[in-house]
Amino acid sequence: STIGTVHKQELTVGGNNNLRAELFTIPPDVRIGENITIALHVTNIGNVKMLNVTAGTPIIIPSTCVGVPLPPNPTPVDLKPSESVFFNWEFTLS
Repeated sequence: STIGTVHKQELTVGGNNNLRAELFTIPPDVRIGENITIALHVTNIGNVKMLNVTAGTPIIIPSTCVGVPLPPNPTPVDLKPSESVFFNWEFTLS
């Protein structure tokens, strides 16, 4: 994508607890042989504090085109209503 947004989704985590998640690539136009960062921006859009919010490793297909990333940074976090966090992974495309 030309603006780097891969996907935006609102998640319901039981009852009225909601998280908004947006996935970005940096740089926005990904090319073979470049280092990229995948960033997941998570916002608590509910009215309750969310505990131990974490992210798993993104699944990239085909998996042979990237090296194994380090775990996301930071992990895990607690988010009060309206608070946000970025989870980041570093990859090299091959």
